[in-house]
Amino acid sequence: SSGINAEYGGVGKGMSVFKLLLIEFVVIVVVYFILGVAYRRYVVGARGYEQIPNLAFWKSCKEGMQATVDKCRGQSSGIGGVRSDNITTSGGPLNINNDDDERLIM
Repeated sequence: SSGINAEYGGVGKGMSVFKLLLIEFVVIVVVYFILGVAYRRYVVGARGYEQIPNLAFWKSCKEGMQATVDKCRGQSSGIGGVRSDNITTSGGPLNINNDDDERLIM
């Protein structure tokens, strides 16, 4: 018995608090998605990606994580999280003209 405890660093039986909390978190997230998808599919009548509960929140999380990864990699981002290398214009460089404001229909 003392050989087993020495082999595992003298830690007692059972899992650590972190492992238990991690397992509980994963179970809660999985149950949340299953119940959320079931509700949105059968009660709301959603199909496809619309079945994902709080889809706008998860999309914003994805965009936030992508911006964080880009910053960690040293890639610059433009205004509003749009990377400037993704902006394309037809007919040359971007031309901002204040006269365009006069064309607005009011």
